[in-house]
Amino acid sequence: MADSTNKTVYEIFQSMEQGPPAATSTAAAQAWLDHHSRSFGFFMDGKFVRPENRQNLSLADSKGGVLCTTVCAEDSDISQCASSAATGYTSWSNLTCSQRSKALLRLVSVLGLHGQCLSELCALCETTCSPSALVRLLQYYSSWAQLRDTLIPSWTPVGVVVVVSSDDCSLYSLMLKVLPALAMGKTHTSVSQMAFLF
Repeated sequence: MADSTNKTVYEIFQSMEQGPPAATSTAAAQAWLDHHSRSFGFFMDGKFVRPENRQNLSLADSKGGVLCTTVCAEDSDISQCASSAATGYTSWSNLTCSQRSKALLRLVSVLGLHGQCLSELCALCETTCSPSALVRLLQYYSSWAQLRDTLIPSWTPVGVVVVVSSDDCSLYSLMLKVLPALAMGKTHTSVSQMAFLF
C-alpha cells in the first residue's frame, strides 16, 4: 500500500504533476573548460592557435558567470584559416570514398567518448545539442561519403567551402552545413560571429 505522502502513479497521472527535476552535474564540462584554462583561440592544423593582441569575447552561463573567453578573429586570422583549409583539401580530397566515410565514422566514436561533456557544455550555454542527434547526422553523411562514387561517378571535389553562419547558429546547424561538404571530398572554413566551444 502506498504511503500517504507518496502519490501513486495513478494519482500523478490524474493531476499531471511533474516529478522532482533530475539532478544535473556539469563536472565533466567544468573540468574540460579548466583543462583549457577557460580561454580558447582558433583550431587550425590540428591545434589551438591563440594570436596575440586580439579582442576577446566572453561566453556567460545562464546566471551571468563567465564560462570562458575566446579570441575574436581578424582578417589575417580568416586568411590563415582559409589557407589551412586549402592545405587540408589536398589530402582530404585524395582519400577514397571509403576512407572519408571511415574518418567521419571515427567522429562517432569520439562523440561516444565525450558525449557527456558535450551535453554538459550545451547545458551550461543553454543550447540544445543532443550527442545522439550528432551521431545520427555523422552516420548519415558518412554513408554519403561511402556511396559518392556509386551515385555520382563523375563527381570531382573542386576546393574549399566557406561556411558563413549567424551568431545564433547551433552546433547541430553548423554540422548540417559542414558535413555534406566533407562527405563529398571538400574541406571547409567556418566564419561565424559565434564562439564555438566544440
